[in-house]
Amino acid sequence: MVVIKELSQSEVASHNQGKDLWVCIRGYVYDVSNFIEEHPGGEEVLRSFAGKDATEAFEDAAHSEEVTPIMKELIVGKISSLVRVSTF
Repeated sequence: MVVIKELSQSEVASHNQGKDLWVCIRGYVYDVSNFIEEHPGGEEVLRSFAGKDATEAFEDAAHSEEVTPIMKELIVGKISSLVRVSTF
């Protein structure tokens, strides 16, 4: 069983430069630091979304089914959802 770590948006946002690059796609967080040079769309695409949500750009691009196993290897967690509870 794989345990997916919940990450805050601010934690993801801190991974946005150099060789420390995370992106968020469909609520999941991926460490693309070591994949950036292999990305068929080029490094700049990933760098421009480092620390941010790249869902729209990902869905707009033509990705083959070959991306699924790659993404499974890069996943580091998912964005934690904030739940507000009324105390009154």
